Amino acid sequence: MLITRHSNHIKPTLALLIVTGLLLTGFGPQAFAAQTAWFGVDLPAKTEQRSNKDRAAFLEPDLPQHSIRLPASEDPYQDLDADELMASLQNVIDITRENRPDGENYWGRIAGSRSEIAVAEYIADEFHQFGLTDVQLDSVSGGE
Repeated sequence: MLITRHSNHIKPTLALLIVTGLLLTGFGPQAFAAQTAWFGVDLPAKTEQRSNKDRAAFLEPDLPQHSIRLPASEDPYQDLDADELMASLQNVIDITRENRPDGENYWGRIAGSRSEIAVAEYIADEFHQFGLTDVQLDSVSGGE
């Protein structure tokens, strides 16, 4: 290897050689988790006991299984119907695709496009059907 005083790759190359050497000689990550002395120096007894206890708790946690569900009386999502949600999503997709055959270069719900406005109107109508009264549409310049 040619080393000049302007070589910026010397330090990373040296670091890579050192790390590779340590891994090949057994001083890899498993050496730090081993129960044996490191560089011939034993851990103090209390530190080793605490380390072993922490290692065991990490490898085999003694935690009860937690439910990710709320009780039915507290679950705000229990009335959601997947088929109804999918139907609403399909309506939005259908509105979005209506512009595709028109030959537009950019189709979809681009701000100000016919499809974006149609989807906004559809969602506003859905909000009204849900009983929301303070629903308004804002115009956005762009698109067409």
